[in-house]
Amino acid sequence: MPQSHTYQDFEQLNRRIERANTSADAAMHVIQWYQQQDTPLAIALVTGELLTSVGVLLSAQEQQWLQTPANWSTLPGAQWVTDANPTVGWAASVLLIPLRVAGNDYGVLWLDGRDAQPDAQAVLIGALLAARLHSLQALDDPVMGSLQQQTRRLRAASQVSKAIISNFDLPSLLDQVVGLMQSEFGYDSVQILLLNDTQDQLVAAAAYTTEGVVDFSQQPRSFSLDETSLSAWVVHHNQPMVVNDVTQESRFRVGQLVAGVAAELIVPLQAGDAMRGVLVVQSRQPNAFSADDAEIMRSIADQIAIAIHNSRLFGELRARAQDMAALTEVSLLVNATLDISELAQRVYESVMRVQAPTRFQFVVLNRQREVLQLFQFEGEQRQYLERPAQPTTDLMSLIVSEATPVFWRNAQERSATTSYFNINGLDETAASYLGIPMISKEVCIGALCAQSTQPDAFDENDLQVLLTFANSAAVAIENAALFDSTTRRVRELGVLNEVSVVLARQFRGDDIWLPLHDQLATLFETSSFYIALYDRERHQLHYPLISEDGLRQPEITLPQSGIAAAAINYGTSLHFHDLSIEHDRLQALKVEFTGDEPDNGACSWLGVPFRNRRRESTGLICVHNVLPDMFGDDNFSLLTTIAAQISLALENASLLEAEQERRKIANTLTDVGQVVSSTLDIEEVLERVLEQIGRVVDSNSATIMLPAQGDEIISDEDGGCRLVARATSGASEVKGMLLDFKRTNPVMEVYHSQQPVVIGDVQQHSGWEDALEAHDIHTTRAWIGVPMLVQNRLVGIITLDKFEPFYYTDRDASTALALARQAAIAVDNARLHAQSQDNLKVMRKRARRLASMHQISTIISSTLDRETVLNNVTRLLPELFGVNHSGIVLLRDSGEVGQVVAEYPDVGVRGNYVVAQNGGLFQQLMASNSPIIVRSTDELDAPTREALAHA
Repeated sequence: MPQSHTYQDFEQLNRRIERANTSADAAMHVIQWYQQQDTPLAIALVTGELLTSVGVLLSAQEQQWLQTPANWSTLPGAQWVTDANPTVGWAASVLLIPLRVAGNDYGVLWLDGRDAQPDAQAVLIGALLAARLHSLQALDDPVMGSLQQQTRRLRAASQVSKAIISNFDLPSLLDQVVGLMQSEFGYDSVQILLLNDTQDQLVAAAAYTTEGVVDFSQQPRSFSLDETSLSAWVVHHNQPMVVNDVTQESRFRVGQLVAGVAAELIVPLQAGDAMRGVLVVQSRQPNAFSADDAEIMRSIADQIAIAIHNSRLFGELRARAQDMAALTEVSLLVNATLDISELAQRVYESVMRVQAPTRFQFVVLNRQREVLQLFQFEGEQRQYLERPAQPTTDLMSLIVSEATPVFWRNAQERSATTSYFNINGLDETAASYLGIPMISKEVCIGALCAQSTQPDAFDENDLQVLLTFANSAAVAIENAALFDSTTRRVRELGVLNEVSVVLARQFRGDDIWLPLHDQLATLFETSSFYIALYDRERHQLHYPLISEDGLRQPEITLPQSGIAAAAINYGTSLHFHDLSIEHDRLQALKVEFTGDEPDNGACSWLGVPFRNRRRESTGLICVHNVLPDMFGDDNFSLLTTIAAQISLALENASLLEAEQERRKIANTLTDVGQVVSSTLDIEEVLERVLEQIGRVVDSNSATIMLPAQGDEIISDEDGGCRLVARATSGASEVKGMLLDFKRTNPVMEVYHSQQPVVIGDVQQHSGWEDALEAHDIHTTRAWIGVPMLVQNRLVGIITLDKFEPFYYTDRDASTALALARQAAIAVDNARLHAQSQDNLKVMRKRARRLASMHQISTIISSTLDRETVLNNVTRLLPELFGVNHSGIVLLRDSGEVGQVVAEYPDVGVRGNYVVAQNGGLFQQLMASNSPIIVRSTDELDAPTREALAHA
């Protein structure tokens, strides 16, 4: 089974690969590393060499395939190849990893998959090996090799310098320095030997080899300066010693730390006139040290000596003793300013004291927007620029992204830099260039870049000075960012508290939106924002608060559309850095724009939905800007907090509104019930019902329609019905009208379903033309029809109209239905009461008639005087029949002439004669021998009309 490896194991393998002098050596380090895992491995180099681990037996076909670059140079990357591939014919699955850098192929790594399942570590190791093979090829170019080696030296020196500056504990500092030098420079051994108090012995203070740190606490190591040794000679002569072949140097002493030392470099550690010890560097490779190596080691040794000197002489004040006047200036500016622009100016002024760059650039990385904020100085001229962070094409972006220093001294090295980093378009006027990353908490936040039109304008000392400037400036930037963040957070917390107070005070009406707008405007000074409330039943968004450029806009209500609709539908927060280039994402979210949205024209967009306790979206708060990349994580966190506060306020307001609505409906139902019991006049009942409905369901007009005949609505043979508008509100022109509804009319839908019918927009309803004929209302848009049911009998229909489309909801229909049921009871009670009253009148009338008939019968039976009988009867007849006049006509014996013998009241027709001829009234009476009803005197014949003219 493969062994698990730590980060240190990979670091050790990487150092071995970096120290390899040939391609074959580098490849063998990888093979040996895998051989320790018992994993079969083979590496074919582009030169034709084929290297394998012990036990790997490749067939002739496999060897030929691997040694032919054309076979694997076309591989796009790491790829599994199995026996299913007939062009290769492997016996089992293998992993092929091309060793490729910048389009150049250097070989291929073949890893057998029978005993192991390689993961990403194989690809990583392949990349390390490919990078070294690329470097070894570059070494063939003297300029490129020199530049690459110089860059590594500068990076390593930078790390060592940084450690020296940041660590004030001497033992820890020395251990850290030798460890960094051994790992970064790749030497086999780095030692620091210090003089003892008597100045006659060198004592080992710190050492680091390829095996790790050497602990001298258990086995102290020292030797006398009187003994013959290279270290003693360096101390006595105060000069560095470079020995590239120790076999030719008699003063070389074989040490115990590393076996097989071939070359040694010793540098004195001297601070001022005080000798402190020596720095000893050893390598197993002969001719390992050049003059540049000696210069670098001398520079590092001087820094170590100063650190040792200050540590011993000044203790906690040693950092001040190291600073030059310019460095003191930079350290002061860390606490002197929290403004980045002013900081850049002060750093430039400090740099100008110790250097003379033609152009100086103070660069800060804005990670949120992925741009470089550039403060550029040229003499007295100052300029602020912004440019996209593009590490592949821009040198400053490369320095910041890779956190690597860049240094060239002449045009030839500049050209080599262009080739090495594969970056074109470098400033041709920059004959010398020095770029140092600003690093804080192991994160690169910017860079200091100095350039000059003169060659060789900067040296190693300038590198150390600018590195110190960069470290100090990085601290200042972090302090400024921390101060800005703290200030902004305090301000945001204050605004959030004010928002909470505003929301807790009241959340209804226009009173809330103005103070809320003012508070939000202070948080998003350069952006526009809005709040949208979602109407789930109407699928609309109401925008009670819209702010554009700090000015509040009128409220609007729109159909659900745009990004706001997507955020609400998906119930998730959305963040768009640049809408102009995120078309695929918009399409995936099914975003459709109408052009009326408040965020129309936005480039950067951030929105957080409101949610209720059921996790349903109830609205949205959004900020947007016409510029890209305007919102980051801080804005998202702030907006989420505000959305949570508004969501809670909305939920509380909704609960309060629902409770008040229920109470209002309950009170209205109670009032309707009182109406039912307080009056039995149907007209008054209907008017009061409309009044109560208007309290809970708003309308522009309302109508109560009852059957034209009978007490129940019944459709005719054509499927329609006729109703009378008995009571109206806001539509008085139809009151009392007889309305004829056709089968397609929405009223008939209420009739058939006996359920409420809601029409969002009547202009989109196919049967509304008939309704227009019936109501003659052309401004109606929203409509509700509600049945009035009593014991499953439809006794009437209530309609509500609104001029605003999609105004009514199912909740409105349910409320109206509850009131309609009470109204139906009231109407039915009034109808029953009216029927009982009519029956009572009939009964009373019958009773009066019976009493009159009884009196007539009594009179007739009590006397034989005809005159008395006739006069009393005529007197009783008006009361009995409720008429104005009565009379009695008696016919003579011939039957052709009659005479009025009695009348009441006396109007002067008594004694008149009436002829019963020519089909007149009396002839008809005699012929039919039954009562005749004459509804108008105009229907009487002339003789009869003349005889009764006065009556």
